Amino acid sequence: MQTEEPYVLTDAQGNEIIDSEGTRGSMYWKQNSRKVYAVPDPIFRDFQGRRKSNQKEDACGLQEVRDKIEEVVLAAQGLNEVTETMKMLATLARGNNSTIVILNNTAAECIKMAIRCIVCKGPLQEPMVSTCCESIVGCKTCIQQCLDASDVCPKCRGNDFTNHVHRLCGLMDALSALADIVKAD
Repeated sequence: MQTEEPYVLTDAQGNEIIDSEGTRGSMYWKQNSRKVYAVPDPIFRDFQGRRKSNQKEDACGLQEVRDKIEEVVLAAQGLNEVTETMKMLATLARGNNSTIVILNNTAAECIKMAIRCIVCKGPLQEPMVSTCCESIVGCKTCIQQCLDASDVCPKCRGNDFTNHVHRLCGLMDALSALADIVKAD
């Protein structure tokens, strides 16, 4: 090593071995039987600079990992509530496909009367309403037969029934469901 270029002593991990009380005696060298390298100072400084920038990048990456862990921890705190709610909803969906309706006799009779045709006394098919008595009066076919025979409302006996009767659209599903409820009773 007959150059004037300074050298730095390093261990196998690239750490500089500093000249100090602890490294001057033979005791240090006997205890720490490791490989020692003599590295030119410019190369060592360049290596240390890259190592520090990698450590900074690692520190930034480490912060990102910490942030992600914190997000997961926060999400996990609400997970028990979500899990319980999902279990409850699944149980309801599996076992509760129908609704139980309890009617007393008076209420059941009122529903039967409300969804019954005045003419044929059966469940309404294509219901017709009358504006003279503001109520459902009967099935379309039954009301047509009444109009052929007379121009009087079959419910309130009001005149000019032809101008007061209208078809009630959109309630067939609801009326059918009510008829099923009343039949089950």
